[in-house]
Amino acid sequence: KKIKDGDYEANITYDTTYNMPLTTTYQQDANTTILQENTLTADKKSIDTTVVKVNDVIKSKTKFTYDQYGNVTAKQMWESDSNGDGVLDENDQTVTLTLIDLHVM
Repeated sequence: KKIKDGDYEANITYDTTYNMPLTTTYQQDANTTILQENTLTADKKSIDTTVVKVNDVIKSKTKFTYDQYGNVTAKQMWESDSNGDGVLDENDQTVTLTLIDLHVM
C-alpha cells in the first residue's frame, strides 16, 4: 500500500494471514529513509519485535511480551548503543516497561 503526502510517499507491506504490518518505508527528507520492520509472533496475530532503521542503520528496537489473551504485558526497548560497539543489539542497555508502567502511559 502506498500513501502519498506532498513529495514523499510511504510504502507499507502486510502479512496476508491477519493483515499485520511487516514494513513501513518512507522518506523523512530528500536524504533520509526511514524503515520500520516488524517481526510477528509465531501465530502471526501480534508484533513480536519492531526495528527502526534510518538510512539502513538501526536506531531503535522494541520487543513486546504478551499474555495468553494477546494483551501487551511488557515492552523492552533498545534506543542507544550503550556499549559503544557500533551495533544496537541485546548487548546494549535496555528499558523495560511492565504492565503497570504501560497503564500509566
